[in-house]
Amino acid sequence: MTLSGRTRWILHLAILCSPILLSILSISFFALPQNAFQLGVFLSVELFVWGIVFTAAFRISKITARQLRLEATHPLSVIGYGFLWFLAIRLLVALIMWTQSKWIDPRWLWASEEKMFSVVHARNIVPHPLFSVLVFGIVSLLAGFSEELWRSGMLGGLAGLFPQLKGKGLGTLSSVLIVSAIFGLGHLYQGLIGMENALLLGVFLGLIIVYRRSYWEAAVTHALIDASAFGVIVVLMLHPHLLNAQVVSAASRGDVPRAQYLIEMGADVNAVYNSNGVTALEEAAYRSYPEMVRFLLEKGANPNVKDMDGQTPLILAAEKNQLESIKLLLARGADLNWKNERGFTALRAAVQYNRLEPARLLIASGADLNLEDKAGATPLAAAQNLGYSDLVNLLQQKGAR
Repeated sequence: MTLSGRTRWILHLAILCSPILLSILSISFFALPQNAFQLGVFLSVELFVWGIVFTAAFRISKITARQLRLEATHPLSVIGYGFLWFLAIRLLVALIMWTQSKWIDPRWLWASEEKMFSVVHARNIVPHPLFSVLVFGIVSLLAGFSEELWRSGMLGGLAGLFPQLKGKGLGTLSSVLIVSAIFGLGHLYQGLIGMENALLLGVFLGLIIVYRRSYWEAAVTHALIDASAFGVIVVLMLHPHLLNAQVVSAASRGDVPRAQYLIEMGADVNAVYNSNGVTALEEAAYRSYPEMVRFLLEKGANPNVKDMDGQTPLILAAEKNQLESIKLLLARGADLNWKNERGFTALRAAVQYNRLEPARLLIASGADLNLEDKAGATPLAAAQNLGYSDLVNLLQQKGAR
């Protein structure tokens, strides 16, 4: 107690920042417990660590309950306002994320989000409803109340160290931004999107603490935000068709990281998207994304999957002039001579759209040169009727009739 007031506040802030430093150095990071024993260990460690951190910091600085915004508040008022702030923050963060998705490569976004959700391991928890509710509920409450006490302590420490940051002016807003940036760094293990999300939430929660002068409202809001995030994961896991639809959507954009994340979450790589029976592999072939085709095939996608029109990925790849995709599909056993509803094989589709190199590759791979479509036209007859001289010459050279 012989330390000066300034030194005590510096130590207060340094102690509170120690968990953030450990997280940045990957010495300690958040991960959901997978069974009752792990849950017990998790709670013991979290309560012990936060207890030590808060006790040490608060006793050294002698910070008061008033400085921590811990004044008593009616519970119903706290819950009501917390719920309103939760709705407002969720909407604002969703709007910000949606806006930035318009100018940031979505593949980069999902590569980062994959890291963010890697700590959840929901596939192991969700099949056990009571345990998952217990885990998500306890973790949400613990995170909400401990992390907001940390934030309130940081804001109080900065105000004690720099008196000009007191009040509700620009100085206080600056302190909110500083604490939010530190909070975001503590989520580095979740990837850049996880850091950004934590920073945005930190700003809004810090404003609640400062301008509402209520740690309690911020804590309830934080707990509801975490619980809602876990709720989304539960819904996705309990309703696989939602994941499946997103895999097809990711394939239509060539978004490999997104598709990988969804498949690891439990999506079926061969699931159909709509009543037409379209799958992710067909979308990737039709939209001309060979890297997506490669990824889906490696994950077990059926190369001979057919939609309601009898289209296969190979026919679509030939139609779209995708040599790399054709090679990948053939290497996985794609049927060269399957006919769609129009009687088109992959070779016939290549002829229809004047795709010389795909036709050459298909012929070299053993495609039947003389199969007729529903109109009775062979690939050679179709090429002659359409006036594609290069294709006519190729087919004649190979002995087509």
